[in-house]
Amino acid sequence: MYTKQISEYIDSQKDNILRDIARLISIPSVRGQATPDYPFGEMPAKALFEALDICREHGFATTNVHNAIGFADMNDGELELGILAHADVVPEGDGWDSDPYTMTINGDNIIGRGTSDDKGPMIAALYAMKAVKDLGIPLSKNVRLIIGSDEECGSGDLPYYFSEYETPKYSFSPDAEFPLINIEKGRFAPEFSVNVSNDAHILSIESGIAVNAVPHIARLELKDVCECKVKKACEAVSARTGVTFDVINGENITVIANGKAAHASLPHGGNNALTAMLEMLSSLELDSCLSKLLSALSKLYPHGDYHGKAIGVARRDDMSGELTMSLDVMKYDGNTLVGNIDCRMPVTSTEENTVIPTVEGLKQIGFNVATPRLTEPHYVDPELPFIKTLLSVYEKHTGLKGECLAIGGGTYVHDINNGVAFGCILPDLDTHMHGANEFMPIKDILMSAKIFADAIIQICK
Repeated sequence: MYTKQISEYIDSQKDNILRDIARLISIPSVRGQATPDYPFGEMPAKALFEALDICREHGFATTNVHNAIGFADMNDGELELGILAHADVVPEGDGWDSDPYTMTINGDNIIGRGTSDDKGPMIAALYAMKAVKDLGIPLSKNVRLIIGSDEECGSGDLPYYFSEYETPKYSFSPDAEFPLINIEKGRFAPEFSVNVSNDAHILSIESGIAVNAVPHIARLELKDVCECKVKKACEAVSARTGVTFDVINGENITVIANGKAAHASLPHGGNNALTAMLEMLSSLELDSCLSKLLSALSKLYPHGDYHGKAIGVARRDDMSGELTMSLDVMKYDGNTLVGNIDCRMPVTSTEENTVIPTVEGLKQIGFNVATPRLTEPHYVDPELPFIKTLLSVYEKHTGLKGECLAIGGGTYVHDINNGVAFGCILPDLDTHMHGANEFMPIKDILMSAKIFADAIIQICK
């Protein structure tokens, strides 16, 4: 009924929308040192304050919850819909063609850290609420824009909200992609370790910088090993795996494996340098304690096994797909070896059929294993009228097929009942989220605002 009015209103607000996004982009809201006043550092709090200021300027009542999270309400009715967005960002990193904290317009795109994750989508949601309010469209229920400041570092902001305020009946977060994500795999990331001082052949190992990323480089330093034997082993493993090796002979032998990085939720998109290095090391058949231990580990996590087949936890289901598992981090300093594994679990995985076998497998070959924290899979019934409404609105505005998706990663609504990810990135679009030159098409920001406004009306009318 209100489609034309909403579309015209959002289009008329284009310059204001871009202005408000630019205000948020200008704040480098990377998590900093916690203080009594700022739980996640001064800059995320500053971005939160700015976002709440923008909400108030547009006529919404706001609440600041301990400088950690805040919200803006559409009205004082019963809370039906929550929209969760966040004002914090990941570090800018290298490789930008412009200042990451100055929003620039390049053709049809806006560029800057946070344009797609999640400051641009947040403003799209705010203007959706503003469109409904300014057009005088009647609602019987309340919609609340919840604005966090710690999504990128574990969502430590959400407990501040949920310890004091009610959970919305339904929630969506514009912090992912369209059409809609209703299934998020569970996750656990066990850390294993062993003390081995002064190994006869291995001086050091270093690979991986994050548990949730397949490593693209692995470094190994060896002593008292034949260089020719190492080179031959590297050539054989490289031929099988596609990982390349550099062998540097100095006082000792340094081996560098060069693979391809990938997110741990999609490990098949990379080429794991660490598992290739362990395969090469195993083929040397060195007679030392750590060498034998790592050979046993290589059998549990052979190169190319991204589904936990060798360790006996592989499984899949029609709803959420296959389990993924990757060995992502390892460091040995001459005294202690520490490693990490990342596992994304489909909805049929449990502690009994996945976590326990993984931990016991590592213990049986000689590792100590820290009790891993298990994040349960997240599932929202696709038959809910709420889900059908969101997909219907998406189809109406885009002309694209609306369907539910399952992902290996986690979103801002992972632990929220009846919470899904909905927008703002269209299918097959890479906005360089978390990378250099992050961008968002202006037309997609405007379209998302129209979709969200329509959804608000349908859900809260």
